[in-house]
Amino acid sequence: PGFLFSMSPFAKLLRQPLVPLSLASIHRFAKGIPAAKAVDLSRNFLLEQLPIRHAVVAQDLLDSAAMDLPGSDRLLLRYKALIDSYEQLHSDAKAGTTHDPVALSEAFAKAARDNLGAIEQDVSYLESQLRGGVPTSTVESLMQKTHTHLITIRLLIGQHHNLLRQVHQPSERPPSVVASLTVPEVVELCQNTAEDCRAFCVEKHGEAPEVKVSGPARPQQGSTQSLVVEGHVHYILMELLKNAMRAELELWGQDVADAPPISVVVSSKDTELGIRVSDVGGGIPAHRRPYVWNWFYSTAPVSEPTYTYSKDFGAQFTGYGMGLAMARTYADIAGGSMSIRVVPGHGTDAYVWMNRLGTHEID
Repeated sequence: PGFLFSMSPFAKLLRQPLVPLSLASIHRFAKGIPAAKAVDLSRNFLLEQLPIRHAVVAQDLLDSAAMDLPGSDRLLLRYKALIDSYEQLHSDAKAGTTHDPVALSEAFAKAARDNLGAIEQDVSYLESQLRGGVPTSTVESLMQKTHTHLITIRLLIGQHHNLLRQVHQPSERPPSVVASLTVPEVVELCQNTAEDCRAFCVEKHGEAPEVKVSGPARPQQGSTQSLVVEGHVHYILMELLKNAMRAELELWGQDVADAPPISVVVSSKDTELGIRVSDVGGGIPAHRRPYVWNWFYSTAPVSEPTYTYSKDFGAQFTGYGMGLAMARTYADIAGGSMSIRVVPGHGTDAYVWMNRLGTHEID
């Protein structure tokens, strides 16, 4: 792999400028531009920038101790294949007979979607090789960088698909993977997430604690917008609620209906958007707290799914060891982070905060 990555055009890519990205820059991309022109701009931008981004993360992998980890060589070769794929697309577009920007963008979108699926498979393989091993700083760094890169690529390709949709369905809302939401709209998003989580909990455990979602205690003046990726907020809150629900079910048992509702509070001020999740599940034991943000660490027992219909069929409720680490990665991308505070014997408070202006540079 090292020989492959010393060859042109890889070295050339590393000398080319990497355009900084943020949620704000993605949100405002091609605003006010006719849809057909916007998709052409998006295609050209991605054909230029995706190979550079793959090259940067590949070189970082190549130069790190992570190359000794199982599955990393396969991921490295995938980055090389993706670089070659996008450069071939660029060459084919120049030599092709059509100059219709929409047709070219649709062809690019299909190839990009296929490429994204390929790299997701290789990341899944990497995880399968690392799961169950001894956690190290090298593993933590590799997983953080790999998933940050993958999430960024998903955002860029998703934005391109949304712009294409706008060409065919111009009456839809502005085509951005990044939404501008008021605090009440974020509250509504959290309420919908809580309903999803309770339904999932009932499916797996037969019952679920109540959840109360609210905005700030003192209503805010004006309409303060926050730039968020709704799917990311949903994921973060889903993970926190799953952990809270499991803790309450384990502590309260059949009396869980008597437990105070899990509390979710949403608020914003200045440049920050914050979410707090509070449960009465007894709190995370002291010896486990240092590890809760580690990749592949879980306080839940691992269960093997059965293949007949039952509460064990399909996705597990908890136990993958990816949830909180991935949730914090999403918060990092939004220019924030996460933390927990425990009241021993009572419960856990989890805090999420994000840069609501979306100005934090991703990657």
